[in-house]
Amino acid sequence: MRSWGHWSSRRVNPTPIDADRILPTSTQSHYLAHGDLTMTNSPKPRRKFSREQLIPLIAGVSALVIVLAFVVWNVAAPKAAVPETKPTGSPTTEPVVIPDMVHVAAEFGGWKISAADANVRFSAEAGSVSDGGVALRIDNSLSQEVTPLPSLGQSIAVEPLTKYDFSAQLQVVNRKAKAFSVVVGDEGTRHDFDVTDDSWTEVEWSYTTADAQTALPLSVLAGPGVSVIADGLTMTTKDIESSPLVNGSFEDYSAPTQVANSSLVMSAGEANIGLAWRVPSVTWSVTDELGTEVSSGAVDLPQGLGVVPLDTLAQGFYSIKLAADGAEPIDTTFLVLDKPKDSAAVTDARFGTHAYANSGTLAAELGMGSLRTDVLWAEAELTKNEYVFKPILDPMFTSLQAAGVEVMPVSDYNNTLYDIGRTVSSDEGIAAYGKYSGEIAKHFGSSSIEIYNEFNHPPFNNGVCGVEAECYLPLLKASYEAVKAENPAITVVGPATARHDDEWITDLYKLGGIQYLDAISFHPYDYDSTGAPEFLMATLQQAGDRIREYNNGVSKPIWLTELGWSTASFSEEQQAQFLVRAQTIALANGVEKFFWYDLVNDFNDPAEHEGNFGLVKLGTETVPALAPKLSAMSQAVLIRAVGGKDWVSRDELNESTYSYVFGSGADETRVAWATAPATVAYASDEPITVTSQYGHASEVSPVDGVITISLGEQPQYLSGAVTAPTIVG
Repeated sequence: MRSWGHWSSRRVNPTPIDADRILPTSTQSHYLAHGDLTMTNSPKPRRKFSREQLIPLIAGVSALVIVLAFVVWNVAAPKAAVPETKPTGSPTTEPVVIPDMVHVAAEFGGWKISAADANVRFSAEAGSVSDGGVALRIDNSLSQEVTPLPSLGQSIAVEPLTKYDFSAQLQVVNRKAKAFSVVVGDEGTRHDFDVTDDSWTEVEWSYTTADAQTALPLSVLAGPGVSVIADGLTMTTKDIESSPLVNGSFEDYSAPTQVANSSLVMSAGEANIGLAWRVPSVTWSVTDELGTEVSSGAVDLPQGLGVVPLDTLAQGFYSIKLAADGAEPIDTTFLVLDKPKDSAAVTDARFGTHAYANSGTLAAELGMGSLRTDVLWAEAELTKNEYVFKPILDPMFTSLQAAGVEVMPVSDYNNTLYDIGRTVSSDEGIAAYGKYSGEIAKHFGSSSIEIYNEFNHPPFNNGVCGVEAECYLPLLKASYEAVKAENPAITVVGPATARHDDEWITDLYKLGGIQYLDAISFHPYDYDSTGAPEFLMATLQQAGDRIREYNNGVSKPIWLTELGWSTASFSEEQQAQFLVRAQTIALANGVEKFFWYDLVNDFNDPAEHEGNFGLVKLGTETVPALAPKLSAMSQAVLIRAVGGKDWVSRDELNESTYSYVFGSGADETRVAWATAPATVAYASDEPITVTSQYGHASEVSPVDGVITISLGEQPQYLSGAVTAPTIVG
């Protein structure tokens, strides 16, 4: 057994998938459609917002179908003690115009959530309303209808044998969606409406109570893929115009105090912070990465919801502090990114990360085109030869792939059904592990799969055979054959060793293991106490030489499927610098893909080493979204600088000065830094753009045909054609 030392590995135990986010898999029963209903464009004047103004703070749920169902069951029960109320009308004073949608998960007076599901969110919306100052917004990210249906409902006191007329104002948020539904009565009658634009639309239907009926449950719900706003829900009879519904305009709500954004990565010109806070007003101040204040102001919160407009901020890393009289302040970091010039180059598959099912499409927002995630054997095969993958994994793979991210599953680790739950080494266990890897390939259809994680590291391998390469080879061979039987084109990746561990990898090659690998992976946590990543040049040279030595002189792709630095051991500034330097060196030394470990911190304790490798922090009660670190900004800027550009060469300067060329001609970009201060002169007849690690760009013009750049440990990007780089200081 080898001794790894302090820098051997970045984690001790795999982080489990959050069980509270697991999706139900059952489907909803269908209903027969009949009854009285109409749909009209509302004749009442509605407050309209431009398409630009309707940019939500919370990233909309991608969907093709939208369903809003008003479900009414006929229930015979004693008359419910529900007070008679009138719909809340529009205020007589001029309404406060909130420029963008702001919504927060809420509870509504008189209404109760049934069959709650983390993937169906009922929110108070203040950016787009039809009646009063608040509306109900429903976001459903489920991929299919489930039973029971997540809904928001109340029981209404009614008179027997009475016809009730219902109406509601509806607005589509995700424009591709259409088809509202209404389900009425104990017979489950379902009516479908078509809504084809995002203006407010009024829908109407009716229901006649049965003999002796005195209570009528009514629920509102949304089908898979829904993002919709409902407001002004009314219920009247021929003789009584007042509505027995409680809070039909949803003005009475309660919500936690929090920043309402679901993502803190925003586009320049569209940035803003949504806020839910039951205070009259809030003051705010924004600072840049140096702590310099760049913007400040105040915002009124007339309904406890508001927006801090930040659309004038340039690309950069920012912090915002929000304060209210008599309350604890709230602060968070956020990113503002320029939109990619080439809309087709949103993500780059060379840049990846490791994540679990708690990060949404954040990787894509940063530009990362690859993601690695564990698919645990112990959770998927509970009965021999029967496989049921965690329901949350399918939506995770689907949403990331739709966002331009290739997801690579890792076939991990052991199973209590085989070898008494230890890393398998018996013939039966090895065959079962190989079959499981094949099932992963079959189920998820990914373009690559990694076989085990850090087999050479005891925390992840407790098998009786040991941690040596000869114990890994049977698992690799069985997996390779099973995976290729499912899909010959899939890339089989391994051995995913802790550290580079040349001796272990060489042993695997000597045993013939290289023939079962399409790409070679390892986790080179081999840096010293300074953390400097330049050691990678020698490591990658050795790795490439070793591959060619045992593969008849032919190279194979190298994937660094884990490498990162913890901000419990290094500063955020160092983590951000090391990220750019490591990834640049990797791409310039034959690495095909680099997966940063980790995307999200595992813990909120900033002193916990293993829990602070993330580019972003875990959410908190007041900031549920994932607050970015400086490294998240560095990652996004690097990808925007060299995305889609091949590495070409390294400028010949000196051992401590690094200048790597990506792309060519006018599209040429250099990534440059120096571990000892240096001044470099580049020949050029045209101005170039120099961009800092955190995205601040400036144009630099030549003086007598020379552009002079001072370099330090923080990388810079030089965009434009230059020649003859020379150290001048």
